[in-house]
Amino acid sequence: MANKEKENLAFVYGRKPVYNAAEVSAMLGVSIPKVNGFIRCGLLPCINVGHRVVRHEDLQEFLLKYRGYNISEPENVRKIQWEGVGQDAV
Repeated sequence: MANKEKENLAFVYGRKPVYNAAEVSAMLGVSIPKVNGFIRCGLLPCINVGHRVVRHEDLQEFLLKYRGYNISEPENVRKIQWEGVGQDAV
């Protein structure tokens, strides 16, 4: 298979169907070990194809599911507390 054909197969509807940990980390602006932590703790589903890949749909679901949560420590997920937001300063 020619390189151009492989390149075309890697994209579905203008986007990649799966991402490796480095690509996910770049998209989220976090480190690769942090992405692996999300996977290890079960927050972010993956498929092992010799290395871990994350489906585009699973990444979207992850972002929606954890919106409003602090996931900086994947083993200690907690809702973000917005103290003072919307209140007049005294």
